Amino acid sequence: MKLGQFSIVGDGDAQRALRDQVAGFNRTATAYPRDSTVHAEFAAQAARTPDAVAVFAGERSYTYAQVAARANQLARLFVERGLTSEGFVGVMLEDVYGLVTTLLGVLEAGGAYLPLDADTPAARLEYMLRETKARFLVGGRADIRLLNRLHWSCPDLTVLLCVDSEDVQAEIEPTGELMREEVWDFVGKELVDEISGGGWKSSYTGEWLSREVMAAYGENVRRKVASHVTADSRVLEIGCSSGISLFGLAPQAGFYLGTDLSGEILRWTRGEVERRGLKQVRLEHLPAHAVARAGERGFDVVVMNSVLQCFSGHNYLRTVLRQAIDLMADEGVVFLGHIWDEERRLEFIRDLAEFQRTNAGKNFRTHLDRSEDLFVAREFWNDLQAEWPEIERIEYSALLGEVESELTRFGYDAMLHIRKRSTAGGAAAKERPARRRHQLDRRAIADQLPAPVPERSGPARLAYAIYTSGTTGKPKGVLVEHRPILRLVRNTNYLTLRPDDRILMTGALSFDASTFEIWGALLNGAALCRPGERDMLDSAVMKALIRRHGVTVMFLTTGLFNQLAEADVSLFAGLRCLLTGGERMSTHHVNAVRAAHPALALSNVYGPTENTTFSTHFPITREFTDDVPIGYPIANTTAYLLDAQRAPVPPGVVGELYVGGDGLARGYLGDEALTREKFVSHPFAPGERLYRTGDLGRWRDDGAVEFCGRKDLQVKIRGFRIELGEIESRLQQLGTVKEAVVVARDFGDGTLTLVAYLRGTAELDLEAVRAELVRQLPEYMIPAHFVALEAFPLTSNGKVDRRALPLPDRGAAAQRAIVPPSNEVERELTALWTGVLGRSDFGVTDNFFASGGHSLKVMKLVSGMRQKFGVELPLAAVFKATTIREQARVVLDAARFGVEGIDEPRVKLNDATGAPVFVFPPGTGDALGYLQLAEQLRPYAVYGFNFIAAETRIADYATLVQEVDPAGPHVLMGYSAGGNLAYHVAAELERRGARVAGVVMVDSGRLLRPMTIPAGEVERVTAEFLGHESVRDHVATPVLREKATRLIACYFDYLARALDEAVITADIYGLVSAEPGEHYDAEGRLFVSRRGWNEATRGRYVEVVGEGTHNVMLAPPHLGPNAAQLRTTLERLRSSG
Repeated sequence: MKLGQFSIVGDGDAQRALRDQVAGFNRTATAYPRDSTVHAEFAAQAARTPDAVAVFAGERSYTYAQVAARANQLARLFVERGLTSEGFVGVMLEDVYGLVTTLLGVLEAGGAYLPLDADTPAARLEYMLRETKARFLVGGRADIRLLNRLHWSCPDLTVLLCVDSEDVQAEIEPTGELMREEVWDFVGKELVDEISGGGWKSSYTGEWLSREVMAAYGENVRRKVASHVTADSRVLEIGCSSGISLFGLAPQAGFYLGTDLSGEILRWTRGEVERRGLKQVRLEHLPAHAVARAGERGFDVVVMNSVLQCFSGHNYLRTVLRQAIDLMADEGVVFLGHIWDEERRLEFIRDLAEFQRTNAGKNFRTHLDRSEDLFVAREFWNDLQAEWPEIERIEYSALLGEVESELTRFGYDAMLHIRKRSTAGGAAAKERPARRRHQLDRRAIADQLPAPVPERSGPARLAYAIYTSGTTGKPKGVLVEHRPILRLVRNTNYLTLRPDDRILMTGALSFDASTFEIWGALLNGAALCRPGERDMLDSAVMKALIRRHGVTVMFLTTGLFNQLAEADVSLFAGLRCLLTGGERMSTHHVNAVRAAHPALALSNVYGPTENTTFSTHFPITREFTDDVPIGYPIANTTAYLLDAQRAPVPPGVVGELYVGGDGLARGYLGDEALTREKFVSHPFAPGERLYRTGDLGRWRDDGAVEFCGRKDLQVKIRGFRIELGEIESRLQQLGTVKEAVVVARDFGDGTLTLVAYLRGTAELDLEAVRAELVRQLPEYMIPAHFVALEAFPLTSNGKVDRRALPLPDRGAAAQRAIVPPSNEVERELTALWTGVLGRSDFGVTDNFFASGGHSLKVMKLVSGMRQKFGVELPLAAVFKATTIREQARVVLDAARFGVEGIDEPRVKLNDATGAPVFVFPPGTGDALGYLQLAEQLRPYAVYGFNFIAAETRIADYATLVQEVDPAGPHVLMGYSAGGNLAYHVAAELERRGARVAGVVMVDSGRLLRPMTIPAGEVERVTAEFLGHESVRDHVATPVLREKATRLIACYFDYLARALDEAVITADIYGLVSAEPGEHYDAEGRLFVSRRGWNEATRGRYVEVVGEGTHNVMLAPPHLGPNAAQLRTTLERLRSSG
């Protein structure tokens, strides 16, 4: 007999006594509506209290009657669209009203909801949707880009519903990385030929694609499109880039308009067009969505070759294509070349991963991350044809040519045949494919009746699936029915929920505590509140929200509870009940909260997702110096501590914790073997089941359970359950990793931190490994430290000895270059990071999260910034700005001088009420220098601009102008560099279709080629500005001096490269000094020219010589006569406008 087969408890009376004792601990039965459903209980509550507030959503509130009516409409919509019994609906919603009404609608329709978090990597979301075979996806317009991509990538997902949109297909997607002009301008600066101009690099090797591949690519478009192009044809190419398609087709065309996002690339292409003598070609610097601004119509052919994959999303693609078709003649073709094939996307990524694995050590730069590429399914075009009658037919084809490449293997071409005047209902219409995928919005909901649908579910029917970390490298879906939810929140023993309670939802829907928060409120007549995504990490915001909504009940993960208690223990005032759990409790923080709020009912709660959120609870009614127990079984729940033979262990003896009762989940989706392994037969109650938690514990004599650790490699980090094996599996799939071990360590701050130990090839790059994990796993599963080892320590039986793994080497960073702080703000931030992270081996370009930071440590960092710099920063700012250098910019952006004339981007400089004039800043970047001029320009209302550091400055200025003067025509003015800025804003306004009456320049020269700022010039101008009496008193702190210095340096950097290439329609008026207006560089090339403005306008260029030299034209005594001349110019403009 093995030692493990011996029982700690003897036979007979002792065993019976122990079982009786344990049975006493488990007498938890209470009456609750176990034979009902979640939505039925909500409907009954809504009938009882229709006018009570059910949901607080920001400043709005919704009653039970309103929530019920909207839920009924959604249920009817789901039923109408074919939601089957226990069919899954993916739900990705932040708005709490949209969220609860959707969940209720899904349940009422007989379906089950699948929580999805927009912050989760898209590949993981796609895996969940594919595994559940979800046919519906519900989301909000803020996530439209991700929603669209999931909709078209998951084969079963036929319906997308955007609950807060009036027109889902008109929602604007955030601009993707490949749609940023500066990205392609960078490519343009390195351009040497057509291949480099298009950024044509192999996804496998990172090297330039061969000339053979690119020749086949160019010949492909020529052969497929040439038959549609004649000497009379008008051709539009969107995204002509370096001209591979253009130079093959333009010689045959009568007129060829090429547009591109990048001015740098077009500069090279324009030179090639002139060199080849293609007089019929016109090139315009326009983004794809703005080609109509070129003013041309009647195109016979539209070409978009290898452009679509750069688009931000499917809505943007629709917008561009709709505009292009509108610009076409009655008949024609649209050629869409090299479309990444959505149906082969996963195969493409697997092929890339395999190439990387088999070629480890060869220094290839394999491009595995395709999250920015737009892949398009043929189904998208088929549905578009069904929707747009102009598309008569579609031809699909592969890339022509003998040379195989990623373009031929994973892409396709589509030719859309356009006929705008086809007879409705004719032959062409009859051949149209039926739509398979549907995108719905609020209009579809509004069409439904607000009456409930007949019951389509039951207590043992599925309510939701929540995915948790899995040991196999893939997450596993836990299936939960209606009854376990009702057992959790109705007539339970760990708290009493009342109609006057207000419950704060502090986690994502994908975190199973949301089950308690949502249904605890709505099935007991209480109200549910939800903070913003990052607000719960900000103690000041949380405190205000608790006060504003009168929150009485809240659950917090242990880590968040500790952070909030440390930041402001008074935050919990007003709460009646506070639950916390997920990790071992900090007695220091528990005792502090109890001392500050003795009337607060504080409980430690415990439970796996497989037993529906909570299994045990422990009311904390005294001060603790040792571990707080996880407590007693909650109502209608059982807990057992069993030995290896599944026999009960007596109090004081450690056993494995098994839980049971009405809270048990059905099992794991699609994994019967794991379900049988984890959900076992109840040894003491035939026909029932228990769930093996893998946690170790022991009974106290009073029936409370004390937590004693884990049997396996599962850990909890900030409340999230993590299987270390899943992270290890993902790591070992990478080509440069031979072996991986992940452990959770406590570095002395009472929290667990993940550390990854890797044995890899000579080319192992820890930063690259981390970046790849970020692409695949949620943030809480990313190790804070990565350690490379030559070999792993082993136990005597040859297994990795996890306890012998070394601590992360805090001096390891010395082996790489650390970028030191360059200014006072960066030095102060470095000190803050050291205090928060407990380490100092980082530079100003290192990532906060890669250095050991996480969401809870962000709270400490932002609090430190508030105290050190006096700035209020949203927590989201740190999640976006992850390095000290980036955070320094955020701090400087948030810092305020306390003077409106400097702090605000736009300021009114006089109190006149006449026609507006907009003046742009000179080299100092401020508007205050125009104060005296503004008084002299009465009755005109003068609006001054400060320099905007963001790269979106020109568009931002144009928007600020239109906010003041929506109708126009606009008059823009600027002194020195301000005149150049005014000219660029005029070009942007004209691109938007606005009319600019004129641009008035005070001694501004046109920049013809990039210039070098003289050494010391930025410092000279900065010193002059900081020393001026109007600003001197407002820049007393190092932060504000650095802010002023940075703005001026940023402006000069912009001026040095912002070539004045556009041709505007507005007249340009120059008030100039008598000094020379032409400037030459050291090589004798003209780079600044006042006379050059004559070629920058389609209108008139008028030049008048004013008084004084350049530097004093707007200072007494020259200000008066020069202002008079400017008034005359303004009057001329207004009279002609």
